[in-house]
Amino acid sequence: MTFEIDDQTLKDLELCDDMYGNASVADLFTPGTTGGKDELREIFKQPYADADIINNRLAYIALLASCPATIKLKADDLNYAELYL
Repeated sequence: MTFEIDDQTLKDLELCDDMYGNASVADLFTPGTTGGKDELREIFKQPYADADIINNRLAYIALLASCPATIKLKADDLNYAELYL
């Protein structure tokens, strides 16, 4: 189950960047690719309302955050690869 947030509400809640360059919730995250930025915006626009889905997402994020491995990739290379996904 999801619900939608319109663009004005996104601006009012400062979830995504605004045209004045003010800080937003999205600034807490640093997606390195255009696709990552688009996906983050979609997550904010259509957040989940189901507690189980939210808790599963939190568990995945915690798992990834605890992983010591890092992968060095260039954003330009990922942007190019995303064209084929």
